[in-house]
Amino acid sequence: MILRMTTTRVLLFITSLFLLGGLVACGQDPAPGAVTAVSIDQMDSGLVPGESLHLSATVSAAGGASETVTWTSSDVAVATVSSAGVVDAVAVGVTTITATSDFDPSKHDSVDITVSAAPAVAAVSIDQDDLTIAVGSSFTLSATVTVLGGAAETLT
Repeated sequence: MILRMTTTRVLLFITSLFLLGGLVACGQDPAPGAVTAVSIDQMDSGLVPGESLHLSATVSAAGGASETVTWTSSDVAVATVSSAGVVDAVAVGVTTITATSDFDPSKHDSVDITVSAAPAVAAVSIDQDDLTIAVGSSFTLSATVTVLGGAAETLT
């Protein structure tokens, strides 16, 4: 009789644990969401100091996961980036702009921004020394143009 009562109590105890576990499980939050990818919608780009570029990111999220990202620049001396993804070119160089998921920091994407010197003519020099030309005559001069950033080298 004692063994039978003990077995009954053990079964009641185990049943109570299962019921209690089921009640606790009902109050749990649903499984958290997930971010599967972050993708910056633009390719690597080039700017000159003073120019801006607006980047945007697409976040693939499920289950209510946040789709917000944090933007960072690997070299703020070259270009800065705002929380809205606006890149401002500061000085000549290369920097990497990264969008990182706020929900899952292991999900991120990056683009390289190359900041080049603004096109400009640095110098023009005439290749001949002092000349003496008689009135009514002509002479063709030649010149060397030194440019920056891909400016045109033509003279008129």
